[in-house]
Amino acid sequence: MDRDEMIGLARRMYAAANQHDLAAVDEIFAADFRGVGITGPDQVKRAWSAMIERCPDFHVELVDALVDGDRMALRATVTGAELATGTDGYLTEWVRVADGRIADLWGVTNVALR
Repeated sequence: MDRDEMIGLARRMYAAANQHDLAAVDEIFAADFRGVGITGPDQVKRAWSAMIERCPDFHVELVDALVDGDRMALRATVTGAELATGTDGYLTEWVRVADGRIADLWGVTNVALR
């Protein structure tokens, strides 16, 4: 994938989460996906479902993306969640793409739900 396609994949991931589109997870994440405490698309769906149930109005907006080969660094804002910080949240994620899908995703955030 080229740079624009990879950034498009990141935007698609965030759009699917924002729209509560769990069916899109299978198209976005690799079958052998690995993340922080999550492996495989089914666990991504469970994690997203829990977030949607807890904060149905959350919204993730991509702010910056850096691409190097098959890897991306993403910075996003998070709004619409009842954050313990009392402010909007941020999300920084490191992604590896393989065969057009997200294969690895590791991140940090200040989103701590009340």
